[in-house]
Amino acid sequence: TLYEVLSSPTVALPAIMLTAWIISTNRMVVSTVDIVGAFLNAKETYEVHMRLSKELANILVDIDASRYKDFLCPDGSIIVKLEKALYGLVEAPRLWYDLLRTAIQESGFRASEYDECVFVKHGSDNQIIGIMALHVDDLLIGCCTNDELNKISKTLKAKFKNITVKDGPIVDYLGMTLNFEHAGKVTDRKSTR
Repeated sequence: TLYEVLSSPTVALPAIMLTAWIISTNRMVVSTVDIVGAFLNAKETYEVHMRLSKELANILVDIDASRYKDFLCPDGSIIVKLEKALYGLVEAPRLWYDLLRTAIQESGFRASEYDECVFVKHGSDNQIIGIMALHVDDLLIGCCTNDELNKISKTLKAKFKNITVKDGPIVDYLGMTLNFEHAGKVTDRKSTR
């Protein structure tokens, strides 16, 4: 259906709680990641044109008249072709989700059958060595080792450039404060990013 093609899933609250439980019971090191300007990372796959108001058109002409002046409409507006997904476009969330999902899967994580916004990475012994929950551009990530957590963070940073990483053991995620401190063991780590 058109809805499935254009809509983007977001992680369900029970899946977030299950992810947090797995991180906690496995005493994983934890980070949250925010990908700044997420949708702008996704390339537009449809030809989309947008009319900019006279005021915005004037700004473009002021920036580079030789490039934009000839394209002004009689009413002073300008029509532009979008090359990147833009917040507010119907298809932008799905384009972004597909791009991020591909990057996550290239790092060895696989989407859960329970929730397609929870990704799990297994080791050679089939034990969970990493788990993450995804809500648009906000990720909660837990890994069994600092090296594994640094690896996924570096991969995301290389792919999306402008990301903010906050290391645990106490992290804020989607308006919740999650505390992963453990008696006798603090899962905080030194960042090498």
